[in-house]
Amino acid sequence: MDVYNRSFQQSIGKPGQTYFEWVQEPQDKDLVMDFNLLRKSQTQSRKSWMDVFAPDDLLRKDRDADAPALVDIGGATGTDAVQFRRRYPDIAGQTILQELPAVID
Repeated sequence: MDVYNRSFQQSIGKPGQTYFEWVQEPQDKDLVMDFNLLRKSQTQSRKSWMDVFAPDDLLRKDRDADAPALVDIGGATGTDAVQFRRRYPDIAGQTILQELPAVID
């Protein structure tokens, strides 16, 4: 199985290129933005992970305020990070969004 020539690569017409390489190409910025809007709409229509896994059971109120409470890796526009803070505003610690600059810009 050639993992660099699958349906994703065929759909963007770039065999051999990973998603992470593709999102950084300036000529595809409009398509990347459309793809991220699709991902965001899918996220909004599904059950939140916080409904399945309740982090308030694990995150003590006496936590170090400088320690990360949540790191949203590859979180696009930070939908999960925002929902986490809205639901748990009193949990100590930072909420961190890690994403490629091309996705956020």
